[in-house]
Amino acid sequence: MPWLRSSSIAAAFALCSLVAAAPRPASACGGTFCDVTPGPVTMSVDQSGESILFVMGDGFVETHVQIEYRGDPAKFAWIVPIMAEPEVSVGSQELFNRLLAGTVPTFTVSTAFEGDCGGDERQGLGCSSVDALAGGDGYYEGEETGGPNDDEPAVLAQDVVGAFEYSVLQGGTVDGIGEWLDDNGYARDEEAPKILQAYLDEGFLFVAFKLVPGAGIDQIHPITLRYAGTEPCIPLRLTRVAAIEDMKVRAFFLGESRVVPTNYRHVELNPLRIAWAGLGANYDELVSEAVDQEGANGRAFVTEFADYWGAVLNVQGLRGRNWDSQAFLDTTSQTLSNRLQAQRLITCGLVTDPATGSTGEGCGPSHALLYPLLRTYFPPPAGV
Repeated sequence: MPWLRSSSIAAAFALCSLVAAAPRPASACGGTFCDVTPGPVTMSVDQSGESILFVMGDGFVETHVQIEYRGDPAKFAWIVPIMAEPEVSVGSQELFNRLLAGTVPTFTVSTAFEGDCGGDERQGLGCSSVDALAGGDGYYEGEETGGPNDDEPAVLAQDVVGAFEYSVLQGGTVDGIGEWLDDNGYARDEEAPKILQAYLDEGFLFVAFKLVPGAGIDQIHPITLRYAGTEPCIPLRLTRVAAIEDMKVRAFFLGESRVVPTNYRHVELNPLRIAWAGLGANYDELVSEAVDQEGANGRAFVTEFADYWGAVLNVQGLRGRNWDSQAFLDTTSQTLSNRLQAQRLITCGLVTDPATGSTGEGCGPSHALLYPLLRTYFPPPAGV
């Protein structure tokens, strides 16, 4: 697994290209910025991991970002530099689960016996053994509302998506953005101004996220940002402000081309140094060493998987052909069950109660998110 070092602008990243062909531009340029304490108070935040999926289309980029976070939910915020005003929506955790399960390197050892090992008196690996090693390849516009002065950014959009409140900011100065963040409950970090200035100079917009009041860490979910453009950006510069020492960041790309870095090195691992007997226990260490080598100097990518996505990703259940959110706008307690069944979101028959573990006749969810959605948007009456 690759990671970002908080002590430098960037470090090792896995580049998991899911389709292979000709290269397209990919730059290291985005980021996150965590802490939501009222006023300019800094605090160490453990931003423990991040996965990003880019869907490359004709004239657009769709970015799915998953963040792992451990800490006080009231002190979490997220500032994302972006090239154009985005459409923002809820992402899918299950999609990331399946992407990671299908592409993260795994190491196994198979043992075979050769020669005469003494009939039935074999012990351990016998008198002669060969380890047959198998594993991964090893490669791997909205209405503007200006601030009270020219220094503050224009707010292009504000809304709630899932468990997050977000605002899209454009222009202004570093001081003006800082004042806006202070006024809206976002803390600043002493390293942030010079980084924000670099993004402003490059013409970037910012999307500021924070959890809605009362939301817990368990409600943090992936976010999808879709914007006009052709170039994907990997978050690096702002990410290091709140990152842990070695932060794992993995990027996936879906498109018609193999993706390669254009402004960072690409490194390959020495397979002979992998601890095969330990099932790759030293993999993280080897990635770190490879990226720190002279030439890469802490700024490099490692490719862990590059192939047709259908070979590793099971898409069944990620999106149903029958799903239609509009059908639930006028749902009542009398019609809810039938509409859920019609969209195959529940299955009726012998089901297991998740609370008690008992099995009996009834209806159960066919998607992991159904129960939390019902608890939020269609809660049962008290006592039921």
